[in-house]
Amino acid sequence: MFSSGERDSRTVVVLGFLLLACIACTACSDRRVVVYVATDRGIAEPVLQAFERSSGVHVAAVYDTEANKTSGLVNRLIAEAQRPRADVFWDNETAQLTRLSDAGVIAPGVNGPSWAGFAARARVLVVYTGARSPGATPDSIQALTEPAWKGRAALANPHFGTTGTHFAALLLLWGEPQFRHWLRQLRENEVAILPGNAQVKDAVAAGRYDFGFSDTDDVNEALRDSKPVRLVVPDQGTAQMGVFVIPNAVALIRGAPHAQNASKLIDYLLSPEVEAALVSSGGAQIPIRNPLPGPTLLPPLASLKRLNVDYEKVGRAYAAMLRMVDEEWPR
Repeated sequence: MFSSGERDSRTVVVLGFLLLACIACTACSDRRVVVYVATDRGIAEPVLQAFERSSGVHVAAVYDTEANKTSGLVNRLIAEAQRPRADVFWDNETAQLTRLSDAGVIAPGVNGPSWAGFAARARVLVVYTGARSPGATPDSIQALTEPAWKGRAALANPHFGTTGTHFAALLLLWGEPQFRHWLRQLRENEVAILPGNAQVKDAVAAGRYDFGFSDTDDVNEALRDSKPVRLVVPDQGTAQMGVFVIPNAVALIRGAPHAQNASKLIDYLLSPEVEAALVSSGGAQIPIRNPLPGPTLLPPLASLKRLNVDYEKVGRAYAAMLRMVDEEWPR
């Protein structure tokens, strides 16, 4: 039996241990950051792991699926807006961030956009080099609608990811009448719609289509695996529109539970170290924030003719683009 004094002493000790445990748990909780990631896991995960090692901050990452790129996480962020769970959104394109900004989901910027761009990809042609490929090589987005390529080209679903951003940019560039006409031409020329850019790359590499539009990271993967494809940078002629380049983008979530750690992660993602890593990784991404050499599979960015657009306006054209796609090119 214990005396009351001994019991009180033991109670104080136990309570002290519980208090220390609670403090420790709170400290552990404060040393974390939650990031929703639309960029491919194989590209993003090594970067986030490097941040963990250098900062001591634990990263809890939530990834999207290839066929549901960006939109799944965007819908989740909107649903969670009143009680945010994420601290940071790392997007693989820009259009959906305008939607999040307009919905008040991401923290406003001090001057200008509420997100920051880094490490871009280009929208390029992946062309089959096997026996089915004719002598001519497509070199423009206009090849999608040329009768010679009827039924022989593929695109990713424009409801998701970078294809949607690309389509929204074309709507902004051409205006509604020309964009609608182009959609009808795509349908009449039997351009295939596949779930995502990776599937376009795989289908072309298997010879099911002669060419398609994809992103530089997907085409780089096929080249690295010695698939029978080549990369063509489109629309580089004098009268052509130029290649569309889409940066990764990062934003702070409004009301982020771990805002201080979120700021550390955002600063890290925008650093020269990360852009250099994304250039040399399987993603073969293009540095746009820091004066670094680009990936070897592309000419230097400064030498490319680019489709120059306002990314904020592209984002605001996105909903109208989807409506026109559904009306002119129903699936």
